[in-house]
Amino acid sequence: VYAVRAALESLSVQLIAVKVPLAKINSLDTLVDQLEAAVDDGNLAAMSKADSQFHRKLAELSGNPLLLEILDTFNMVMTESKSIAFLDTPETNHRSVVAEHRSIVASLKKNDPEAASSDMKTHIVNAQKRAHRVRKKSAI
Repeated sequence: VYAVRAALESLSVQLIAVKVPLAKINSLDTLVDQLEAAVDDGNLAAMSKADSQFHRKLAELSGNPLLLEILDTFNMVMTESKSIAFLDTPETNHRSVVAEHRSIVASLKKNDPEAASSDMKTHIVNAQKRAHRVRKKSAI
């Protein structure tokens, strides 16, 4: 799941970085702010929802209908993997998720497809690590 997410979502941000106007990229800030507010409230459901909205918006902004369709189809599997990662409860981990999202947006604002792709891959790898810790704890 995470390998496919990394490939698809890094493609999304690469497309955005080279062709989407700054005004549309700025709309992502609101979604990251919503994620941060959910983290501040400790609301896991709201965190998961804000995260899903952020990633869906990236797919939309990519302007690639096939990529959006693939990500929408794959969303059921990804939603579960994203939600599991949020169960990694230390607050620092939740704050890291917000910082990762902000880093992606910052790279997009610089129109830097390589940095945006790298930021996205880092985010997905970190999500995988967070989910792995949750699964490891629940197996104990």
